[in-house]
Amino acid sequence: MNSQYGGELRRFQHYHSEPLGGFTGWHPQRPVTQWTVTKVTKQ
Repeated sequence: MNSQYGGELRRFQHYHSEPLGGFTGWHPQRPVTQWTVTKVTKQ
């Protein structure tokens, strides 16, 4: 749909921190994809 209607695709990746020994380990969560389109109207 992005190629047909245009717009902008963005993908965000979030991480959750947990203790790992004396350090902090990062675990990836599910990615979130965002599609934004601006509709042009005739005036």
